[in-house]
Amino acid sequence: MKRILFILLVVTASTTVMAGMSTSKVRKETRFLTDKMAYELDLNNPQYNDVYEINYDFIYSLRNIMDYVVRGDEWALDDYYEALDIRNDDLRWVLSDAQYRRFLGAEYFYRPIYVTGGRWNFRIYINYPNRSLFYFGVPYHYRTYCGAHYRPHIHHVSYYRGRYNNLVHYPTPYRVRDQRVFHSYRRSDFGSVRFRPNTSVRPHNAPTRPGTSGRPGTTSRPNTSGRPGNTSRPRPETDHRPSTSGRPGLRIPVAVRQVVVRAQTVAAAPVGTAIPAVVPAEGTYPADQQKEAHLQKVREATATEVLLPVLQKEEAAQEDKTYSFINKLLLLSGRRTGLRRFAD
Repeated sequence: MKRILFILLVVTASTTVMAGMSTSKVRKETRFLTDKMAYELDLNNPQYNDVYEINYDFIYSLRNIMDYVVRGDEWALDDYYEALDIRNDDLRWVLSDAQYRRFLGAEYFYRPIYVTGGRWNFRIYINYPNRSLFYFGVPYHYRTYCGAHYRPHIHHVSYYRGRYNNLVHYPTPYRVRDQRVFHSYRRSDFGSVRFRPNTSVRPHNAPTRPGTSGRPGTTSRPNTSGRPGNTSRPRPETDHRPSTSGRPGLRIPVAVRQVVVRAQTVAAAPVGTAIPAVVPAEGTYPADQQKEAHLQKVREATATEVLLPVLQKEEAAQEDKTYSFINKLLLLSGRRTGLRRFAD
């Protein structure tokens, strides 16, 4: 009986993987990534809503296959890069040429997922470790969008092509697998994964590939008469804005925005707390070690400025108590000396 139970346990462990992400979790991860893209790429309101849709479709399509990637299945890795190329090409039709080039320069946007320690994660949390920080409100269809604009629903053609004709778009598709540095990207993203041989063929019981979807095809959109000329930015959540320098309408360089977020994280942390290092994208800003050293000096100076007066007060109070105690001893000693003289 024990042998039979052991065999069943082994078979179950070898044929199942971790359950996929829930739809609620997909929405939360999508909003966090889209919020940071809107902040750094200076998106207007229509772009913000469309980028949310694109990111949602991307993350939703991967929710059941990333565990296979971590396990080392080649077919799952092919599905991942296929979904990534679809997502990045859809973004090309939403962003301007300048925005898309900045997007390509930030690997936590361009290649948002990596594997470390046997788990897959989003790179965005390296640069933005505060998961409760949001610069803008939720998209208007945050709870209602279910993938109606995903390519399989519209004959594998990008829904967003032609919606922003007033923008100059990036001229050519930028597929990750077509780049000469693809193997370098793969090592950076999944270098810790040991891919198993003879796993390039998709098994019959594998999850649906990114190019096929059985999700609901209905959604509600607001009046699009103002698309794409509406240049209004997403509604900011002013409670979490780090400063007025990041208000809508100002184009702040990525390097400056990352330093602001880093400084805000350091200032909010208690003294002695380890702050994770910011990993800059290629070409964003140099001399990160100098900035880190400067921020550390600022923290030390702030801590000294706050704690020094308190320590000085405590020291003065302690000195007063010591002097009072000595005076009492001297007074008692004098009285005893006077009594002895009187007795003699």
